[in-house]
Amino acid sequence: MSRLSSVNDDKNNSSQEDGTLHRPSISGRQRETRTVDGKEVEIHTWDGTDDKDNPFNWSPTYKWFVTVTVCFVSILTGLPAGSYGSGNDWMSPLWNVQNDPFPNLYWATTSWNMGAALFPLLFVPLTENTGRMPGYFIGYIVFELFLFGSAFADNFATIVVTRFFGGGASSVAINIVGGSISDIWKGDKARSLPMSLFGFTSVAGIALGPFVGSAIVQIRKPSVGLESPWRWIYYIQIIYNAALIPVFWLILRETRGDVILKKRAQKLRKQTGRAIYAESELDKPSVGQLLKVSFMRPTKMLVSEPVVTFFTLWISFAWGILFLFFSSVVQTFGDSYGFGIFQTGLIQLAITVGAVIGTLINPLQDWMYLRTASKNDERAGKPIPEARLYTSIPGSLLFTAGLFIYGWTCRPSVHWIVPAIGITIVGVGIYSIYMGVVNYLTDAYEKYAASALSAASLGRNTFGAFLPLASGQLFSTLGFGWAGSLLGFIGLALSVVPVVLLFKGKDIRARSPFMLDSTFDDSEGQSRKESYSKPKGRSGGEKEQQQQQQQQQQQQQQQQQQQQQQQQQQQQQQQQQQQQQQQQQQQQQQQLQLQLQPLEARTTKRGISDADRKARCESNPRLKQRCMGEEAVSCLGVVVICLPLSRPSRHSSSGFRYQQPASAVPFLAQLAWRGMAWHGLGILKAGACRSADVGHFWELAGVGYTELRRLGGAGCDF
Repeated sequence: MSRLSSVNDDKNNSSQEDGTLHRPSISGRQRETRTVDGKEVEIHTWDGTDDKDNPFNWSPTYKWFVTVTVCFVSILTGLPAGSYGSGNDWMSPLWNVQNDPFPNLYWATTSWNMGAALFPLLFVPLTENTGRMPGYFIGYIVFELFLFGSAFADNFATIVVTRFFGGGASSVAINIVGGSISDIWKGDKARSLPMSLFGFTSVAGIALGPFVGSAIVQIRKPSVGLESPWRWIYYIQIIYNAALIPVFWLILRETRGDVILKKRAQKLRKQTGRAIYAESELDKPSVGQLLKVSFMRPTKMLVSEPVVTFFTLWISFAWGILFLFFSSVVQTFGDSYGFGIFQTGLIQLAITVGAVIGTLINPLQDWMYLRTASKNDERAGKPIPEARLYTSIPGSLLFTAGLFIYGWTCRPSVHWIVPAIGITIVGVGIYSIYMGVVNYLTDAYEKYAASALSAASLGRNTFGAFLPLASGQLFSTLGFGWAGSLLGFIGLALSVVPVVLLFKGKDIRARSPFMLDSTFDDSEGQSRKESYSKPKGRSGGEKEQQQQQQQQQQQQQQQQQQQQQQQQQQQQQQQQQQQQQQQQQQQQQQQLQLQLQPLEARTTKRGISDADRKARCESNPRLKQRCMGEEAVSCLGVVVICLPLSRPSRHSSSGFRYQQPASAVPFLAQLAWRGMAWHGLGILKAGACRSADVGHFWELAGVGYTELRRLGGAGCDF
């Protein structure tokens, strides 16, 4: 039964803006539209984060009311699995079915478990479209009808067939319980305690069966006919299950969010006439596709996923032991202590006590699990999946120890309480293993969790169907001690599975195609694939990772060395360039010094500098006049040289640039005046123009010419 929020007619006109059509919702909020098959439809979603119809927003009181109710459904539908065996003493002579040496009567329990293994694969996926409520009530009613069939059976074959369908219907209802809890509790922390309670009821519902059945057959009734005690096992269950159906109908309502939205959209379409659809209506797969995925994916995962394979073996063996106790406890305690049906039923309550202890310990497991969120370097803020196994590992060891205690202490010389304690310890182990498997597969496979859990359910119910068939021969042939030891050694070997996952879980998840693609966030899934596609993700072991890390470090060191070498080369090149620049600067300075050096400081071809000659001239009056004449002649030579350089051409063949000869004429006049005024008379008297001095004249002229060209085209503008 679903409660829908009130709906008012929408009288506002639709508006078109920026090419996207938005229609006001019933609450006035803008809605998204989409084109589907050429038709524009409105997408109906929650009215904000505080929508009262959203199961996450239900009150905590009602959430717990729903949780306790569906967990109680899990207990009720699990009881017939174990209660059946209490009527063996009446059914065996009635139908002449031999139960020794082979437990033929146990075929009815085998058929129950096979139905429980197969039916969820077929019908649970349909609840994704129809919702949880039809799954609960259709499954519950079918379960009730086949209890009728078993109660009024006229032969053993009818019992086997009716229990097959009854077990299948009960398993459908039980499998929906976990989905309902996930629908209403958001987040790992909020969901931890409800899931712990569900785990307890899953184990306790089956474990309570022998006690309930043994208590019912204590009613004094005729051994034959419709009043036979074994039939009352079914009568009593039919009565209270039928009485509880209307109670459940009043309490429960739909918990699957997309189904609630679909019903609201259908109601809005009917009231407004508009094309309003929920997201699940547009993208919903067909029934054929659902069934194909439901059958094929769990089978594929069971074969191709090592985690699913070994976890299924682990939980299946524990589940098989749970059903094996239905027959072995009656055998061992009956032979060793002479216990009857009711007494052995009380002994089997020890498994339920163990499940209670495991439930009380589970909050510690949840606390340790949630703490790992800060240590997760793969997904920040998300707890590590392997942290789900912290208490399952010691629980698995307790499971093994309990089997040893049960086998070796169940003898007349040991008080019956000791093997009963062993059974209690086994119950703690079964609960911890069950919770570890369910929670780890849910966390590791996320959107494929339903398929992974279906694979595990298929395996554990199959083991529960066939393993107990070997109970009689096992304990009779090997003896109680060695039979318990054999089971204990198998349990010890399977205890390695969670240990391996605890230390290698990250590498194993890196190799799993389903786990890499399991996240609901597409962007996160893509980044996860890219990160795991690197060599580190494919390496597997820690040693390989260390080797790859070392290789990466070596590569980084090589890159650093190459960078250092390049930097050194660049520095050397810079130094060479600086040296070349310094040399060029030195050459330029030398050239500049030569340019600035006085003419008389340079050495002539005669080997005597002009400065020495000038000093000699100063000391000798005769030579002084001669020197003055030479200077005049030199100036005259400079004038002669300047004249051809002052032509209109602006560029010489050597590439020097010269100025216009505008200053040449005043210079000639000034020089002529100076030569005539100061040096002319001395030159005539000294005879400076003798043939011996002609060579020196041309020498000075050549020096002047060279000096002018060196000055870079300054011309004669002194």
